[in-house]
Amino acid sequence: MKNPFANLTWTQKAAGITLLLGVGALFLGNPYKGERVTMNMQDLALMVQDKSDHVTVQELADWLIQGKVDFHLIDVRTAEEYNEYHIPNAENISITDLDDRRHSA
Repeated sequence: MKNPFANLTWTQKAAGITLLLGVGALFLGNPYKGERVTMNMQDLALMVQDKSDHVTVQELADWLIQGKVDFHLIDVRTAEEYNEYHIPNAENISITDLDDRRHSA
């Protein structure tokens, strides 16, 4: 029996594999368990104070250019500042409202 893939170029084979992986990803659905993350507000405050939860402007720009999606960007500026300009897909939550949002979720 003749191999049906023998006459395909490497690029065509790679495109076929990519297509199969893409279709598989559609059927697997969301790889994350649940849609909600809870966090202790004291832990969050400590991370903000220590700046351990911060990324540099360059790091964020790299993530956006690379199409990285495994992060949640929260813009803690005022609504006025956010409306003036914000990064697409960023969520505006005032830093003072973070605790209230956790209790209402």
